[in-house]
Amino acid sequence: MAKDLTQGSISKLLIKLALPGVLSLLGITANNFIDGIWVGQIGPKALAAIAPAAFIVWIIFSLVDIMPIGLLAIISRYYGEKRFDKAEEVAQKINQFIIIVSFVFLFLGFFFSKYAIQMIGVSDEVVRLGTIYLEIIVLKFPALFVGEVIFSIFRAAGDTTTPMKFTLTSIGCNLVLDPVLIFGIGPFPEMGIAGAALATVISYYIALIWIVIDIRKGKLPFKIFSSNILAIDLKLYWRVARVGIPLALSGIVFSLVYLILSRIAAPFGDFVVASFRVGQLIESVSFMVCFGFAQAAAGMIGQNLGAKNTERAEKSAWIAQGIISVFTLAISFILFFLAEPITRLFTDDFPTLTATVYYLKIIALSQVFMGFEIVLEGAFSGAGDTFPPMIVSIVGTALRIPLAILLVGPMGLGYPGIYWALTISTILKGITMIIWFRLGQWKHKQV
Repeated sequence: MAKDLTQGSISKLLIKLALPGVLSLLGITANNFIDGIWVGQIGPKALAAIAPAAFIVWIIFSLVDIMPIGLLAIISRYYGEKRFDKAEEVAQKINQFIIIVSFVFLFLGFFFSKYAIQMIGVSDEVVRLGTIYLEIIVLKFPALFVGEVIFSIFRAAGDTTTPMKFTLTSIGCNLVLDPVLIFGIGPFPEMGIAGAALATVISYYIALIWIVIDIRKGKLPFKIFSSNILAIDLKLYWRVARVGIPLALSGIVFSLVYLILSRIAAPFGDFVVASFRVGQLIESVSFMVCFGFAQAAAGMIGQNLGAKNTERAEKSAWIAQGIISVFTLAISFILFFLAEPITRLFTDDFPTLTATVYYLKIIALSQVFMGFEIVLEGAFSGAGDTFPPMIVSIVGTALRIPLAILLVGPMGLGYPGIYWALTISTILKGITMIIWFRLGQWKHKQV
């Protein structure tokens, strides 16, 4: 249920808010782990195929996520001010708008799948498998994007449990459907990589239907769905979008940079491209926990700024950061010392195994700084001040390309130079985010 975040123990509220989000995000990670393990059984080329496909999906997701990001900041302010009528109006109009947009991106994603995979420069077999996967996975877009809007509304109202239920329902369905559709268990045909994509699509729609039914029972003090077709409100769309555009651009640049890094890696072999996917699946445990606390910090800061309590808002950010720093330090040791046995869960292919172990040991050095970047990005987002994290993310992420080229070529590190570029840039981004947040301009941001 919705919560008032302007009173009570900050640390307890943060943990209560973050835990459902962390559990659901870790559930996504566990689901991706299982997905990666099953796809890994098909072969290293299948793993290499889903890596660029995942980045392409993330680019499209980042574009549409403009609205959920802005929605969280605006509704959390209204919630803190107890203006539930305004929260209802905004939620209903954005919900209808995002449905239309999601279908546009579904069709674009389907028709340009093959060309997008070909740009990476991977082998013909990887292009073939990646195209099959991507043409099916884009069918989940309407469910994914509507789900994200619903998530942002509940998080703004201090309810992270309902989004968790949606996510865990989707994960449970996918865990059952994955082996059944990939390997053709029982009456189902063996579909290979297409089965992995189809399992994900079906799971999202089952979960969406369930959560819409659940929402209608009245979990919020305002309605987020309208039975009528609402008038187009370009002024509102822009008001929401201008908050979300900076962070969405960061996500787009992040994915584009990874696609370029994949192209830099491709001449070394498909196994290096595959190492990106396996390495990021493993690293996502750390990422998801950080993101869960970032979401909690965003809700805390949004409501407290709405209640004119800037001191409590700032304190919430630093307490969230302190908690996550302890966690990311522990993850650093795990990734560095247990890189090989963890990687063997996904593949025994020696080149892919070797490359992924390099990846994990090198990025282990930047985990604490990644925590600074993600949690403070959530803090800025809750304040509606998304320009600073956009600048830090875009500049820092884009820096990876010249760094990678320098380290791979003139510095003679070979493909591990790409992983060093990731680590160096993450450290720089984390430090810069701390400095900018301490300046405090976000306290005066109007949304």
